[in-house]
Amino acid sequence: MLAAVARVLQEELRDHDLVGRFGGEEFVVLLPRLSGHDGQGELRQIAERVRGRISGTRRDDDPAARPVADLPAGRADGAPGGRAGIGITVSIGGAVFPGDGGGLTTLLEVADSALYAAKRAGRDTVRISRHPFPATEPERA
Repeated sequence: MLAAVARVLQEELRDHDLVGRFGGEEFVVLLPRLSGHDGQGELRQIAERVRGRISGTRRDDDPAARPVADLPAGRADGAPGGRAGIGITVSIGGAVFPGDGGGLTTLLEVADSALYAAKRAGRDTVRISRHPFPATEPERA
């Protein structure tokens, strides 16, 4: 499943963007040279396109979005058989340099807060921050 998500990221990002796995089921994406006043608009468009591809939705206002046809089918534990397929969703949190912070650590913290804000909003959501989200996050089980 992670390989399929990584493939979607590679397909949707620009040639000069960087993607790395950031532990567990999280990825970090570096998008240099975003256009617009502060890059937020382009970041949101890219994030929504990725979200739509991974969740298998098609947005009427984004003709480039399309379902991921090659996600593996099978049981939730990865074994073949069982359900016809498994549905996945993605929560995306983003931060923009320099508006959200001038250093890597700060940007990662703000993006992480945005990610948890997206999860609290019901998952399968994008949150881009120019204003910090609450620093306290729910305890992880």
